[in-house]
Amino acid sequence: MLKKGITSSEPTFIDKPAVRSWLSKYSLEERGGYILAILFLVVCSWTLYLFKLTLISVFEASKLFVGLGLLGFSLAFILKKVLNIGLLDGLYYNVFCFAPLAFALILWFNQTCTETYTENYKVIKYNLHGSSYAFDLEDEAYKEFWRIRNIQIESRPTRSAHVEFTFCDGRLGYKVLKDCRLY
Repeated sequence: MLKKGITSSEPTFIDKPAVRSWLSKYSLEERGGYILAILFLVVCSWTLYLFKLTLISVFEASKLFVGLGLLGFSLAFILKKVLNIGLLDGLYYNVFCFAPLAFALILWFNQTCTETYTENYKVIKYNLHGSSYAFDLEDEAYKEFWRIRNIQIESRPTRSAHVEFTFCDGRLGYKVLKDCRLY
């Protein structure tokens, strides 16, 4: 370690206790990190389930998620003195907790609907993709929503030529898939 006043062409090294002190001031505790990781995994699985049932494009969902992320980070930045958190903690809480949870709650709120309706389409062809089939519909219906056009291999009837979707319009305007039946 170089002392002040000594000039050298060698780089100066940072004092390790000072780095540890800075890191402890601006980082999560280990227990808080575990809780955050578990909450993140639970919320992500819930979000994926709701996302599969909601007819929202990936691009639109990404914009919504990033917008919620920016909102959460802005709130954490503005309230960092009140919440007594560092900037890095605010980023962690936002990325792993606030934004995914807010996105899942928005999708969940959209799921609540009362009136259902059905749409019938002719199946043009089946494409095998791993352990499931993706089917193409007439008039390229729901082409951008691949997640509702996938079925497991064991649930595919041998001679199905039509598919019936049961939808409802969610509170936020996105269609929600209630049932999918091949016949």
